[in-house]
Amino acid sequence: MTGLVGCNSEPTSGRIELQDVEPIINDYLSQNEKFDKLTVINSEEKFPEPSFHLYLYKWNNDTIVSIVQRPFLFESHILGEELSDSVNFYAIIKPRGLIERKKSPIIIFDPDTLLDQFFVNSLREVPDEYKFQGQNIHKKSEIWDFRFENGEFVRDDRGIDLKEKEN
Repeated sequence: MTGLVGCNSEPTSGRIELQDVEPIINDYLSQNEKFDKLTVINSEEKFPEPSFHLYLYKWNNDTIVSIVQRPFLFESHILGEELSDSVNFYAIIKPRGLIERKKSPIIIFDPDTLLDQFFVNSLREVPDEYKFQGQNIHKKSEIWDFRFENGEFVRDDRGIDLKEKEN
């Protein structure tokens, strides 16, 4: 694993490989039951398929991996900048693609281009069946955050406060 930045360390020249995040994905899938697809009896309305979302990004001086389950895919909004006490700027992050593990869809977000090319080439296009289709669905699941420290990803239960990004 190369190209990652951890606390008090310098970045190297490589990228995140699939094998680097595979244990994170497998652990999360084994400890979090997959959402059932929502249906409404006597309705023609279609609901999207639930999916797991894996985010890879730089935050302050760290490389972060976060994984969470969502009832649908929407272009993620990450706090870009707090302009004032009442105004925030948000950036839209489009998914890079999809992989499947344990018969579960894992949608990959990589706004800082941290993935190695082999990982990128293994991603499939995200089918429409996972995308938000106008229904307002609220289902919560646990978010796991990991920081790169001492050559590996370490679980960080403190959470990532998006308002604390250094410029």
